[in-house]
Amino acid sequence: MILPISKDKTIQEIRTAQEMIKDPYYDGFNQWNLKKMLYEIKFELDEVLKDCGDFSPEAEWLEEQEKKRMWRKLQK
Repeated sequence: MILPISKDKTIQEIRTAQEMIKDPYYDGFNQWNLKKMLYEIKFELDEVLKDCGDFSPEAEWLEEQEKKRMWRKLQK
């Protein structure tokens, strides 16, 4: 099956934007525009996910992901 998006490429682009936002050599105008773009992506994803319906393993998978996120936070 051919997927319409690349998860790895999308994550890489988001991380690149994050690094540019944190880079002190970029001006606040461009950093703010990048951050707004990330917010717009987040808002769009929230809407898309809400309209996708639920799948049987979804709740368990989301709980597992939340636990992984919590462990990463605790390890910092």
